[in-house]
Amino acid sequence: MLNDENQEVVKITCAVLACLAQQKPAKVDMIEKNYFDKVAALLKHDDNEIKLNCVQLIAYLAEDPKGQQLAKSCLDTLNSYLSNEKYKDMKIYLEDCIKVINWVP
Repeated sequence: MLNDENQEVVKITCAVLACLAQQKPAKVDMIEKNYFDKVAALLKHDDNEIKLNCVQLIAYLAEDPKGQQLAKSCLDTLNSYLSNEKYKDMKIYLEDCIKVINWVP
């Protein structure tokens, strides 16, 4: 569903996955089933709502140590969006996501 041609399906799928990823079992399951690369690829989607849902999903996945390591591959993209005025409405979510990825215990 993350690769569906219908943008609405992708948008809703990302939102649902972000909701589910708030719970540890779902988060771990998504990481173990290699969802991360598909989600990271959607950061470059044309639709900003899909981007936002992916940012939130990546932040939840990065709360897991393995997910945090995977999410480091997205830092360049996230930081470029953070410094781009086009994504000012996403700023707080981008900042939070970057903080989670960079968090050190």
